[in-house]
Amino acid sequence: KSPFVCFPPPATKSTLLQSAKMGMIFGKVNEETPKFELVAKKEQYEVRRYVPYVIAEMQGQAKSQDAFGNKNFRVLAGYIGVFGNPQNQKKEAMSMTAPVLSSAQSGEKMAMTAPVLSSAGGDSSGIFSMAFILPSKYTLETAPTPTDENIKLREVPASLVAVHTYSGTTNEKEAEEKAKMLLGLVQKDGYSLHPDPHDLPHKQGWQLARYNPPFTLPFLKTNEIHVELADDAAAN
Repeated sequence: KSPFVCFPPPATKSTLLQSAKMGMIFGKVNEETPKFELVAKKEQYEVRRYVPYVIAEMQGQAKSQDAFGNKNFRVLAGYIGVFGNPQNQKKEAMSMTAPVLSSAQSGEKMAMTAPVLSSAGGDSSGIFSMAFILPSKYTLETAPTPTDENIKLREVPASLVAVHTYSGTTNEKEAEEKAKMLLGLVQKDGYSLHPDPHDLPHKQGWQLARYNPPFTLPFLKTNEIHVELADDAAAN
């Protein structure tokens, strides 16, 4: 054989897993994501019309979103069987999807145009939410029932959502700043905010969506801020 002709070795389960992990390191999103129609493309955001989807969600009080997430991510991951023993009544493993959704409610009632996340310091705390989106084949009727009663299943109805995308390892302060910017932009462009957002149980007015695992290179991580719009919203 010519020394200049090289053929890749046959793909094995091990090499496929290594390849998938390498892809995730470099920011590739292999997981299923919610289906949507692109309605409008702006300079700093886009408007999407999402189809309904089912989420597995946990809510509770913590000093920060990061603290809440660190505590409860593994519980949600256990529900879908990430660690090999699905924590649901059917013992049914489910595929991981993206993104992971986070939202918060400040202890003080704030206007939707000025959301404030609770501080991680001192004695301050807030109510936080983290959710996994279930694969699209599931409905509320067919999704396995969690064995942990703190995990709640619910359907997010079809929705019109403004989305700002940015990269990096994000934190609460950065997400809040991005959200304020997006809330201002969509209203400046003539969109109306949804008076009762379906996908924001705490009504803070926005939601953080993260697409990548912690080991993805920071500058290749994808994050989004979601703001639900009134379904009859029309930009200028």
